[in-house]
Amino acid sequence: MKNLNSSILCLINARGGSKGVPGKNIRMLGGRPLIAWSIETALQSKLIKKAVVSTDSEEIAHVATQHGAVVPFLRPSELATDTAKQIDVIAHALKFLESMGEHYDYVCILQPTCPLRSVEDVDGTLELLISSGADSAITVTDVGGRHPCTLYKMNEGDNKLTPYVESSKAGVLRQGFEELYWRTGSVYAMKADVVKKGSLYGDDTRGFVVPEERTFNIDTPFDFELTEAWLKYKSQ
Repeated sequence: MKNLNSSILCLINARGGSKGVPGKNIRMLGGRPLIAWSIETALQSKLIKKAVVSTDSEEIAHVATQHGAVVPFLRPSELATDTAKQIDVIAHALKFLESMGEHYDYVCILQPTCPLRSVEDVDGTLELLISSGADSAITVTDVGGRHPCTLYKMNEGDNKLTPYVESSKAGVLRQGFEELYWRTGSVYAMKADVVKKGSLYGDDTRGFVVPEERTFNIDTPFDFELTEAWLKYKSQ
């Protein structure tokens, strides 16, 4: 078993210029700003000592600090566009914190758009990463009904469908589907050295399986409404 007391940077990336949902990261969800869900979960972790927010927005920075996060810098504008790469944002945070004398062995990324992850998801992913010695670990969940065997490609002209995955023309029973998992986006964890080498995942990635009900990902107004409805249902 590796040392679970290794230094872990928890980074919450929240730029201010969301196009799909303006002001998304501080929009209220279940009575709290969206970003607060990730900050509060991080601070409940037994492995994370503090939550650092990387943002270009003073408004987001203010809300984040109100909920217990640390905002040691405002992100440069070139790293706050909708085309900026995640790895560059992470590398910037590591470099800045190292210039302040803070050095980390691992990085844990919690996206504000995945508010329903649990602290068990966070700690479980980190424990898997550290104990396995892998380069990275991420949360995954079973693909369920959206299996590749049910996917089709469509011709633009006549809407003719072609199976994305070749299978029996007699059809395939769901019970016969190969067990597959999709990346939820809830928790990403990786060695800091892997990021410094220009990679998010490295060569060895492990998956920590979480239930689908904790994998809501908010990118559109409908996603907000759906998540709000689920929270109300669960609170009954």
